Amino acid sequence: MNAAAVILKHLVPALDGARAELERQEACAAPDLAQGPRVMSPGEAAEYLGISESQLRILTDRGAIPCKRLSDRIVRYSERALLEYIEDSPAGRPALRRGPAGGVVA
Repeated sequence: MNAAAVILKHLVPALDGARAELERQEACAAPDLAQGPRVMSPGEAAEYLGISESQLRILTDRGAIPCKRLSDRIVRYSERALLEYIEDSPAGRPALRRGPAGGVVA
């Protein structure tokens, strides 16, 4: 075996390993669109909108923000629905205001 063959014998597996590692890193860094839209818990959705969870619950109960109920206690929100709500709301903010007694009203 000549020197070039020996070098290639060791270099090719190393390059294959490096290529596989790079592909793994790219797969982890890039969102997998095949998984579908991002889904959030109520806490994540409230933080995303910049409101409290209780305000989010009020808007959800009014039908202003759609959600998916997985059970009586488990609710999830899609990022797409939250973005649509923001775009449809006046000034891009949640439609909540305080009543005279400090409660939230429509």
